[in-house]
Amino acid sequence: MSWIQTRDILNLSKDFYQQMQQIYQELTERSDMQRMELLLSAIRRHVEYIEGQIRFLKKEAAPEVLDAWFQFAPDPPELNTDPTTRLGPEMRLDDVIFIIFDFDTALGEFFQRVADVTPLEDVRRIFLDLKESVEAEKKKLSVDVANLKQI
Repeated sequence: MSWIQTRDILNLSKDFYQQMQQIYQELTERSDMQRMELLLSAIRRHVEYIEGQIRFLKKEAAPEVLDAWFQFAPDPPELNTDPTTRLGPEMRLDDVIFIIFDFDTALGEFFQRVADVTPLEDVRRIFLDLKESVEAEKKKLSVDVANLKQI
C-alpha cells in the first residue's frame, strides 16, 4: 500500500487543470470559427473554475487537513487516469472535451474514495465539496457543449 497526503491529491488535480489551460491557449491560437471560440470559452471557464476551487481549498484548509495521510493500494485506478499524456495542440476539440469529461469522472470517483476512507470530518468535507464542484461543472460544460454543437 502506498501513502499520499491531501496536499498531494490537490496538487495532482490542480496540475491537470493548469495543463488544460495551456492546451486551451494553444487551441485558441488556432481557432478562427465562432463555434470553436465559444466551446473553448466554455472549456476555459470549466478548467479555471475547478482549478480555482482546488487552489482556494489548499489556501483555506488547516495544516492538519493538508497533512492528513491516506493509504491506498498501489496505483489507485483514478490516479492512473493521466489525461495530460493524451493532450496535445494537434488534437481535435471533441477529443479534448472527451478527455476533460473522462478526467472529471475519474477525479470525482477518487475524491469520493478519499472521503469514504478518512476518519477526519474536515478532510471528508473538502473532498465531498470538490467532488460536488467537479460534477456540477461537468454538467454545466456538457450543457454548453450540447448547446454549442447545434450552432
